[in-house]
Amino acid sequence: MRNSKAARFTNHFSISLPLHVPDKMARYYIYWRIFYGLGAVSHFLVLLLFWATGVYFMALFNIASVAIFCLAYAFVRRGYYQLAFWIAFIELTLHGFCQKKTA
Repeated sequence: MRNSKAARFTNHFSISLPLHVPDKMARYYIYWRIFYGLGAVSHFLVLLLFWATGVYFMALFNIASVAIFCLAYAFVRRGYYQLAFWIAFIELTLHGFCQKKTA
């Protein structure tokens, strides 16, 4: 009971499969959790880079990107794989479109 906050925190990083994940989806579940987590972290770092270099439009867009990848991560943890994939796919498409607009 005294480590309940620590247990909940470390549970976000555990790779044990929840009951809703079928065995045939196990590798995809692990892969997408890592991918969306790294996507959120890398977009946050790029956000800082854009802000430091004065590309404010892309910095603001990356705020939304971080939120979208965190949302996709949460959807994967709950078993909504296709929804997580499509929102990440739309984000990546919009990212390319916005990059063309700022170039």
